[in-house]
Amino acid sequence: EKYKLGITAIKLADGHGIQIFKPRANDHDILTRIRAAEEAGALAVGLDIDAASFITIKLKNQIVEPKSLQQLKKIIASTSLPFILKGILSPQDAAYAVDAGASVLYVSNHGGRVLDYMPSTIELLQKIRDKVGKKVKIIIDGGFREGSDIFKGLAFGANYVAIGRPAAIAVVGGGETGLELQAAQWKEELRQIMLLTGSADL
Repeated sequence: EKYKLGITAIKLADGHGIQIFKPRANDHDILTRIRAAEEAGALAVGLDIDAASFITIKLKNQIVEPKSLQQLKKIIASTSLPFILKGILSPQDAAYAVDAGASVLYVSNHGGRVLDYMPSTIELLQKIRDKVGKKVKIIIDGGFREGSDIFKGLAFGANYVAIGRPAAIAVVGGGETGLELQAAQWKEELRQIMLLTGSADL
């Protein structure tokens, strides 16, 4: 199955990886994947909660479903690894995620591909941070492309900014070196905007 490719990659990287799984209808399938990630030495695991009605999943005839708070609590309690809930898009979602035991909230709208007319993640980030306080880590993605975007994400309350497409393009175009060059560009852009805003540190 596809998730095993991720498990193999994590093993090859000596555990330097995170596995986020789809909300399979059968909770046992999720727990099986979590065990595999643990055995591979993954840094963390998570659940893509907004993939409960994802069109690409349906096209593959895979069965997913929304998870209740009680189901999430049971799944999260099944592992000692940090648990990420991805697809958080409101302060109330964030509060439920914390109640369920998530240690990391991943603010994401899947690049706007889950549902039309969804707000951007950056619009909701500060409200989400205000709701949960400092007790959990927050990752954000969705349209982040430059060092200035990373700065905005951190300024509004994220601990980490995730960038997907540009990183993938850099790898396809130049492999490991391509990604190193892209990361160096982000770092320099971030340094420049920190200088221009008088920000001595992150």
